Amino acid sequence: MVVIAQTGLQVMTSVLAAYAIVFGRFRRPGLILAAYLVTMMIPNEATVVANYLTIRSVGLFDTLIAVFIPFVASAYSIFLLRQTFMSFPTEILEAATIDGAGPMRFLFRFLLPLTKPIIMTVTLVSAIAAWNGYLWPLLVTESPTSRTVQVGVKALFDEADTDFGAGLAGLVVVSIPTIILVIVGQKFLARGLTEGAVK
Repeated sequence: MVVIAQTGLQVMTSVLAAYAIVFGRFRRPGLILAAYLVTMMIPNEATVVANYLTIRSVGLFDTLIAVFIPFVASAYSIFLLRQTFMSFPTEILEAATIDGAGPMRFLFRFLLPLTKPIIMTVTLVSAIAAWNGYLWPLLVTESPTSRTVQVGVKALFDEADTDFGAGLAGLVVVSIPTIILVIVGQKFLARGLTEGAVK
């Protein structure tokens, strides 16, 4: 649930933000992008306490929402999509506009299908990051029903009578979804990350 919610929301907000920066009617879209990129320079560890206090104050502690809500937007994903949208052929945009396509129709009928590799790359990177999250889920959850699988695997090694066989089996099981995601999406990862590298 955390992976699906975090990945879906992150991709949605990144697509809409990048679309607004590139095709919106802002006077200085570069400043907006710079504001997003500044957040990449702040280590996650520096914002943990502030985010934790916020989650506590709004009553979301020990819930699944608390695990993914700080990650519904990603400056890296926005930057990646913005660079792709910037290289989108203007002829297609002009033809769609003449044809009477509105902003949302252009986004869903033209822009997203033609930039599918980078969308898949952003989705895969977001999903893998959500699946491998450990520190934040550990801090904002207490009950086993709210904790993610990474925290659960670590708990296998924290028991007084540690069963190393069960712990190692847990590590293997936890690694399987990541391996499957990379194998299935490796062509999208390679194509998406090198998109625009060669003209």
